[in-house]
Amino acid sequence: MEVHRSRDLLLVKNGDPHRKAYLGFDLVDIESARIADAELSLHFAPTGWGLASHVPDATFSVYGMLAQDVSWDEDSLKKKNAPANVMGKGASLVNSKVRKLGSFTIGQGIQRGDFGIDGKTLTAYLRDHAGSAITLIVVRDTAETEDAGLVHGFASRRHPRLPAPTLSIRLKKID
Repeated sequence: MEVHRSRDLLLVKNGDPHRKAYLGFDLVDIESARIADAELSLHFAPTGWGLASHVPDATFSVYGMLAQDVSWDEDSLKKKNAPANVMGKGASLVNSKVRKLGSFTIGQGIQRGDFGIDGKTLTAYLRDHAGSAITLIVVRDTAETEDAGLVHGFASRRHPRLPAPTLSIRLKKID
């Protein structure tokens, strides 16, 4: 079996092999009371792996790790040591370790575009975790309908042309 890897793309799939994307952001210098709202932006790009016809409109969910300053290293992150990962269970995560922050859908056959989440749940999570490093996890809830389904890809911080995953936080002025 061929193993697909990419330094330019964060690969996400709910089918064999299952893939989840882990994102780390540093909120150490942000005060909770100043967070007004927030948005997570991901830039979707084709991976060249799998068939779009084997995955219907795909729903993705973004989860935040409940523990603060979770330690993981992108170069050694594997299924067996990934925080909150449930081995062999598609999009499953350990529910007691994560909070669902939002979801978005990518239509079948779409190969490019900007997607993400925003809203009260994301903002509340960031307020709860201000002053620390956070981990967000992107999973594809939609399973493939046949083997060899599409591997979705989002630009990583190393992508040569597309922006990295971006967590935009609007801060309030505090008098």
